[in-house]
Amino acid sequence: MELPSSDLAISKSATPFRVNLLFWLILSALSVLFAEVTSFSSRFGFFTPWGLLVVLPLYGLHVLVLWRPYLP
Repeated sequence: MELPSSDLAISKSATPFRVNLLFWLILSALSVLFAEVTSFSSRFGFFTPWGLLVVLPLYGLHVLVLWRPYLP
């Protein structure tokens, strides 16, 4: 028994903006965790104003810039 072609087609709809934003936020947080926290440069990178206002966006922008060549 064959499936109709509509069932076989993969939907190429764009992901919602909230899902993309959550993905980039988690990726930024992981980069801060691996770079700052594991090296004991800043143990509380997520609990200080400096960490939330400067360090997290800085690492987030680095991730976006370095990720860009690999996007389709």
